[in-house]
Amino acid sequence: MPGKVLMSRKPEIKILNIFDSTLGQVQMFENAGVLVVFFFLLIAGIIFYYNYQENSINAQLAEISQSNAFRLAEIVFNMPELSCSYNNARFYSCIDKQKIEAFKNYASKNLPEYFPLLGFSQIKVNNEIIYDYPQENTQTLAYQLPIVVYDSTKQTKYCGDILRGECLPSTLEVKYYG
Repeated sequence: MPGKVLMSRKPEIKILNIFDSTLGQVQMFENAGVLVVFFFLLIAGIIFYYNYQENSINAQLAEISQSNAFRLAEIVFNMPELSCSYNNARFYSCIDKQKIEAFKNYASKNLPEYFPLLGFSQIKVNNEIIYDYPQENTQTLAYQLPIVVYDSTKQTKYCGDILRGECLPSTLEVKYYG
């Protein structure tokens, strides 16, 4: 078919609608905004949870330290090295003055021997330090317990019905470094 000219199709011209492209951009910005808000809330939640857990752990550590301090006070209160006794009978809340002096001298020379039992602490009877093994930069908890200090050197008086000597009211102070 000579002479016939092939007609080609007219190319289609697409007209870009300005409104379609801005709508896509707006949707992308909306998605980005939602992600920013989501991550902001996630980070705020993580920070809140971290602070809550930290406060909870600190409260538990303080409670453990307080129970350790009380346990230490009970140990000192019932140590045979310090308690009053007569014919193998121990008297409640009574500490022998002569045993205090002996313990003070012995413990000051042999701190490592009492460390497993008493740890980092300070023990006072009548504001007189009888054991001191401090630990720096730690929280200090103290307990004061009322006691009776028995002095057997003063034989002119009676302490109760059994013990001959003087009994004076006093305090036992235990500081726990923990």
